[in-house]
Amino acid sequence: MFPLRTMGQLEDYYYGRNAMMRVMKADEPYLSTTTGIYNPIYGQKVWSQLNQEKNLFACLPKKVWDSTGWRVITARADTPPVGGIAEDGAIPETGKPTYAQIYTKPKLVAHSFAASEIDSFLSTVDDALNPMAAAREYFAIEHAEHINKMLLQNVTTLAGNNIDSIDRMISSYSEVNGCADVDADDADVFGLNRDAGATWADAYVNHNSNTNRALSLDLIDTTLTNIRLNGGQPDLIVTGYDTLQRLQALLQAQRRFGHADEKMIVPTYNGVKGVPAEGYEGGFVVATYQGIPIIPSKDVVDDGLSRMYFIDSRYMFLRIAKPTQYFETGVSTGNPFAIDTFGDEGVYRTMAELVCVFFAAHGKLRDLE
Repeated sequence: MFPLRTMGQLEDYYYGRNAMMRVMKADEPYLSTTTGIYNPIYGQKVWSQLNQEKNLFACLPKKVWDSTGWRVITARADTPPVGGIAEDGAIPETGKPTYAQIYTKPKLVAHSFAASEIDSFLSTVDDALNPMAAAREYFAIEHAEHINKMLLQNVTTLAGNNIDSIDRMISSYSEVNGCADVDADDADVFGLNRDAGATWADAYVNHNSNTNRALSLDLIDTTLTNIRLNGGQPDLIVTGYDTLQRLQALLQAQRRFGHADEKMIVPTYNGVKGVPAEGYEGGFVVATYQGIPIIPSKDVVDDGLSRMYFIDSRYMFLRIAKPTQYFETGVSTGNPFAIDTFGDEGVYRTMAELVCVFFAAHGKLRDLE
């Protein structure tokens, strides 16, 4: 045997040059598919696959519920112009406008969830959702989404126990009488009868007797003009994404870029407002028409294209009796008797109602394609 001077020579002599390859070779390797070897860890983050936007709910003004009713003036004291008198004429007779009283009560909206004590415990030792934490995050968003959907129900859908809709507020005798899809009493809100004839309680509705027609800038301008003649100054346009896309195409095709501006807005309790200075980190950019922000929502009623609502937010708002609150009880609070089970239960609650104090200040453009 020749002298072995290095460990490499020693290994080659006893094991051979391919010894390491022979040792590493295996007929039964551990694989991720081997039974009992691998389990994926999913973690507690949940990525929603749903569109849960709530744009209208975010942008409508919110006001404190300081009274259940309100008074409105429904007719002038005199038809203008009157009041001129002769140099030696008598003082005109006194007069007064016509008043009416309106009231509504707040609506309760609630969404609840629960988890057993065992499920909550397992989430602390295994790869499992923390059920109450996950539900709190999910239902906080869904609660607001449900209110958004209520606000955008069709005029044909009576509110019942839900918050009322802008489609019912922005309605009129003309719509009830002229559109086959709208039945008598569909547009009656706050106990007001809007199907017997045109009244002071009518909003402006630009319809085509339930027959769709092409969206045009003239239709939009006519709607805005009539609302302004009624005394409204719309500061919010609500529509669907499809109508917004069609409107932008019309503006670009006609090169009316002055109407296709964008504006940074911030949703607040008072509705929407423009950001006062560039670089302000908040809000979001929306399209505008004649300087009026356009808020799109997936929940807008469509007849072929989504309807367009022109809102004067001074006169339409959510009146809030109790803002959204979260309540939780059960084992975690030391009171399982409250829910009569060993677990936890949570609920989100909002008490509010949609209120319109000047119907003619708003408008709707429908029957579009």
